[in-house]
Amino acid sequence: MNLQQNLIIYIILMPYHIFSYNISPVPNNVFKPPNIPTFMEQQESSLFGYSLTLKKNSILIGAPKAQTHLASQRRVNETGGLYKCNFENSVCEPFIVDIYGNTVVEDTRFAYNSEKKDFQLLGYTMDGLSSDNSKFVVCAPKLKANLEHHYLLHGACYWTSSENDNAKINRIASLRARDQQVKTIEKHNVYFNMYGQQGFSVHITENSEEILMGAPGIYNWKGSVIRYRPRQKQKKNRFGQLDNKNLNNGIEYVSEIINPMFIGISEDSYLGYAVTSAYFGGGDSYRLLYAASAPQANDQVGKVFIFDFVEVQNNFVRDKTMKIYREFESQQMGEYFGYSLLAEDINNDGYPDLLIGAPMHSKNSYFESGAVYIYLNTGKLTFEQQILLTSDYLFGGRFGTSMSKLGDLNQDGYNDVAIGAPMEGNGVVYIYHGSAQGLMSKPSQKVLPSGSQIPTKFPGLMFGHSISTGVDIDSNGYNDIAIGAPYGEEVFIYKTYPIVQISATIITDKKEIGKNDTRFQTTACWRFFSSTTNITHDLGLYDSALSEFLCLMYHLQILLCDFFLLFSFHIITHKLTTEFNILLKADTKHGRAKWINNNKFYELNVTINNQVQCHEFDVAVFFNIVDIFKPIEIEMEYRLVNQLINSTKFCDKCVVLHENSVESVRTSVVFSTGCKSSMCIADLRIESSLSGSRLPYILGSTRTLAVKYDVENFGETAYLAQIKITLSNVTSFAKVPSNCKMDEDEMICDLESGNPLFSQQKSKLIVNIDTSRLSGKQLVIKAEAFSNGEEANFDDNKIINVMELIEYSEIEIQGHSSMTQFAIEDPLSDPTITHELEIINQGPSTIRDLSVMIFIPTRYLNEKKDIKVFNRSDLMVEVRYKDSLIPVTWYHENKLLEDNLNDDSSTLSPDSDLEIAEDEFDIVTSKNVELKLNDRRRRSISVELGQLQQQRHQTILDELPFNRTIHFNCKDNYVEEYSCMQIYFNVNNVQAVGKDVIKVKINYLLQLNALNQVFDEHLDIFAMQPLLMLTTNVGDNDDDKNVMTYKITEENLPVTIVFKHFNKEFALWIYIVAILAGLLVLIIMSLILYKCGFFKRQVKEELERLTQNENYTSYSNNIDDDEKY
Repeated sequence: MNLQQNLIIYIILMPYHIFSYNISPVPNNVFKPPNIPTFMEQQESSLFGYSLTLKKNSILIGAPKAQTHLASQRRVNETGGLYKCNFENSVCEPFIVDIYGNTVVEDTRFAYNSEKKDFQLLGYTMDGLSSDNSKFVVCAPKLKANLEHHYLLHGACYWTSSENDNAKINRIASLRARDQQVKTIEKHNVYFNMYGQQGFSVHITENSEEILMGAPGIYNWKGSVIRYRPRQKQKKNRFGQLDNKNLNNGIEYVSEIINPMFIGISEDSYLGYAVTSAYFGGGDSYRLLYAASAPQANDQVGKVFIFDFVEVQNNFVRDKTMKIYREFESQQMGEYFGYSLLAEDINNDGYPDLLIGAPMHSKNSYFESGAVYIYLNTGKLTFEQQILLTSDYLFGGRFGTSMSKLGDLNQDGYNDVAIGAPMEGNGVVYIYHGSAQGLMSKPSQKVLPSGSQIPTKFPGLMFGHSISTGVDIDSNGYNDIAIGAPYGEEVFIYKTYPIVQISATIITDKKEIGKNDTRFQTTACWRFFSSTTNITHDLGLYDSALSEFLCLMYHLQILLCDFFLLFSFHIITHKLTTEFNILLKADTKHGRAKWINNNKFYELNVTINNQVQCHEFDVAVFFNIVDIFKPIEIEMEYRLVNQLINSTKFCDKCVVLHENSVESVRTSVVFSTGCKSSMCIADLRIESSLSGSRLPYILGSTRTLAVKYDVENFGETAYLAQIKITLSNVTSFAKVPSNCKMDEDEMICDLESGNPLFSQQKSKLIVNIDTSRLSGKQLVIKAEAFSNGEEANFDDNKIINVMELIEYSEIEIQGHSSMTQFAIEDPLSDPTITHELEIINQGPSTIRDLSVMIFIPTRYLNEKKDIKVFNRSDLMVEVRYKDSLIPVTWYHENKLLEDNLNDDSSTLSPDSDLEIAEDEFDIVTSKNVELKLNDRRRRSISVELGQLQQQRHQTILDELPFNRTIHFNCKDNYVEEYSCMQIYFNVNNVQAVGKDVIKVKINYLLQLNALNQVFDEHLDIFAMQPLLMLTTNVGDNDDDKNVMTYKITEENLPVTIVFKHFNKEFALWIYIVAILAGLLVLIIMSLILYKCGFFKRQVKEELERLTQNENYTSYSNNIDDDEKY
């Protein structure tokens, strides 16, 4: 096989759940203070782990509040201490830098020599390089010079060129000069070196030749920076280091102190709070520059300076000051801008960038959540702020308290950093990766403490207060880190796992198979490699950045259905054995292939070495026209197994897969279709028609609506031709055909039952739409034809049908009166009359919005009389639909009557909230109501009052004598508008032909005295009847008013007739006399008819006579016969 055919794709999967990247998620070693007897009892935490320096084979740990075990310091309280912990035996022992206790020495005229070391905080700061035999420095910033009446807070530092036991310890005490303690400047005494606190911060330069120390208490806490370096001016190499050939054992070191008099900062600025250095010029620049912070400068806003030491003449004395190249200022007052500093090239452009910590930064003005300012060095000492980096923790985590260089943890060519947030719970350390654009805005890993058993009086462990630089302590090519938790008195060692990549590929012997092909051949290959030479060397592979390409070809034998091939391989090396599970899949989505041995899983263990290994397999397939344009995919997935990275014991045989790697590789094979190209180009055209219905469509007229579609193909063969139909209205399809399926609100149908639609072939489809929920004015039906292939012309693939919808209903109105007629003399008191109405929708459409206006006359008006027949309180109306009470509104003269005037209810129900006064009601003009009524009249189809009256059945009323009858209704008596009361109500969605009808009940309290005044000698019959006007709202356009939406087919309104002189007793007498007279006439007529023989039945009597004679004759003959015998 030709290996150059392989397309190599890197396949890396992330390890198990809690492991985010290659730093061990749990500490691999934990150091605690040694159990050594001390001369004074430890009252509180020794702050073991407050500072630390990680080296190749050991770690130096500061404990600034530790008690001493030295007899010479037995009277010193909390001297502080330094411990050296070896990785080989995990033992911590004191590392002695000062064997003397408090000293009383005669002071010279040049310096103060007596010292008091109680609470000196030895181990508060330290710095060093990673090599065991490299320079190391530790400081005690509160070491005091002991005067008779007061102390001088000078501080001191100790350094050594090696951590070996026999290495010489050197002491740096730069602030003891007598004439520099208090100075008179501009007639004011200032504390100059008196409270300088040398060693509050400390840093060893990159060239290992200089020690930079912060002294923030100099000059009334303006602060200063001290540089400690050799005095000789010797030639330096290209790295800025002194040439060793010219060095001798008699090197003299000198301290150079920045005089803050010549710096434009105010007192209490704390210059020197943090210090660092770098070759900020970048490239081949040999010039080392320094950075120092003054977090309280500029009215507590804070400043950071990039500077160099320069000489200045001061009263005939040479002094040192700062030549400032760049200044950085904070964005928030009081955030302690410059609490920590870090110089590192994070974007690999050759220029060191600057990271400035501000742990008191607040994102919500309540908590000190912390922040880190990232400034990218663009060259020529020009910096641009990349980002203000913050954590997601908002409750005082103090993110940015500590920062450290880690080197390139993930081997991507960019340096990474660690940032501590010691007050976030027990403490957190965030790992950020560098990139070409700068530091990533999101951490790649969040390191948390675990396994801490030491109780603490303080909240949390302060895990992350100190972070070491990255050092490769196990020689696997990846830097490891140490993290201190001083409140818990623990230091945690976290090792880093190697990062590897798997490069893999899958190829097939055919890129296209025919419909009748049943097999093709597949080959899988991969290789293992790491980006570090140390790893590849330990693996026993070639000593290069990339391991030897290893290839395994798998003979994939695949059968039908969704079966997988699973196998694993082991990387066997001198130190490392890593197992990968590899899952091969064949056409899992469509099930057109499977392994030939019918195994669901196929597992294979392979040992990786420097030999090429390959396996080949056959794939068995079958043709499915539905998925003809969908390729058969062969996919390979990877994952690590048997990883012990969550164990406290570091797994030397474990690796981590690269974070940017993909999870699978795949290849595919397509079917041959017989078209000019691999994809057929069809030309579908769609047409539609309405089947069995007419337009416009009357809502509710039919249960379904049938639409017919014709789809014709004018191009190449259309495989799996389909049609997609979408309805715009809130409705659905009445039935989904067997060749169709629903996809949310769309129906997709296969044309020709899924068979190909050939050129010039036409396919038909009829769909039925459920009309039971249709509403509105239009139904929009969209249809689109498509196939698996491409389309030559999309313009005729879609069709949109807009169907006009109208409403039409036949309405029946039935009425009933509780008193159809009575005489005015009959009732003992004023009667209550009830008129009941039923409004019935006979269909076919549902009435969406039905408005009803009931007109009830209240006054009788003519040329001579104006009589109020009803008071407002005499009327009550109740409207119900579907057992629900419908609110009504009262109008008079088209003005809304004010509600809630007295205790009168507008309905029979106590639940009604529509109340209006009786007589002295206020008429309130409501513009909104008037506008609404006018708008409704404009947009609606209504029956005029006169037209409505002409349609009513007048059977009862027509029988009354016209010249004696008063027709008391709002048509015949509608002389003035105020003579009638209008009751308005609205009902929505009145269903057609249902059991639910609109029921209206009207109660009248008839005033008989008023009615007597209506009658006169000629008019003695009073006919009372309510009238109705119906209105339906069909749309917003003016043209809608010409459309008839309903028709009243039957109307029987209730009526009550009152007679003035109709007497029940008199009427009864008339009835009795009429009955008796009728009986008498009947008797007389019967007698006359009887006398005339009308009741005689001659034929019947003659027949009876003849029958009797015949019987007699027969009897006589029988007697004669008997006598003969």
